[in-house]
Amino acid sequence: MRLAEIALFAAPFAVFLLWRLLSPTGGPSRLLILCVTLGVAAMAGTLFFLRVEDTAPPGSDYIPARQVDGRIVPGHLVPPGSDNAREAGGMPANGQAKGPAGAPDEARR
Repeated sequence: MRLAEIALFAAPFAVFLLWRLLSPTGGPSRLLILCVTLGVAAMAGTLFFLRVEDTAPPGSDYIPARQVDGRIVPGHLVPPGSDNAREAGGMPANGQAKGPAGAPDEARR
């Protein structure tokens, strides 16, 4: 495992060394510089987008998709402190998970 990590770390340096040894007089082409610049800009834009994208507030509950009366109800987030999670098929109001027949866990044992 440690060898793989070292190889992954050293790979860019080895590629750079090979590039410099095989092409000692010439520098990077304009096309290479342009592609690297566009790649870094795309990565930075993606990271910025993912940072500012709307996210759920901390403590939100996710209600997974389920089937109700033959139709699929998509999954959604419920704000923290809301009883909608219990009503929408999450944890029951008594805080006990229901078994396959709708009985609390203690009744199934």
